Amino acid sequence: MNTLERDHKDYFSVSLRIANDDLEPSKVTELLGMKPNLAHKKGDPNTGKAKSGKIIYFSPFKTGLWVIDSNLDRHCRLHEHLSNLLERLEPHKEKLAELRKDGFGLDFFCGHFFADEHQPGYSLPNDVLLKMGALGIDLNMCLYR
Repeated sequence: MNTLERDHKDYFSVSLRIANDDLEPSKVTELLGMKPNLAHKKGDPNTGKAKSGKIIYFSPFKTGLWVIDSNLDRHCRLHEHLSNLLERLEPHKEKLAELRKDGFGLDFFCGHFFADEHQPGYSLPNDVLLKMGALGIDLNMCLYR
């Protein structure tokens, strides 16, 4: 374990994303038997809120998206978040393979939010890497200061 993973000022946001222009969120929810934390179809309205509370309208979503988040505390280590999601997804291995075969993109989106000026680095246990490979899910890392 490196010092980066032990720094409690740092935190992670880790989720599984399934994306495709033809994605119907209700069909993915039914297929996997899991409720998403976020889901939308291509062309759905894309809105947000300004600090003033005013609704902001953006361009409609360019692709369909279905997301489940790690349900661990954000200060847990990266491999703990990934293991949490993998444990929930492994029973659905065949269904995830169907989605990939049908052209859906699957990835673990990992956001690392760090407070210090240290050089980030990662070490993932081989059992986590093997499970990710067995499910055919890519790893996507984004670093934020």
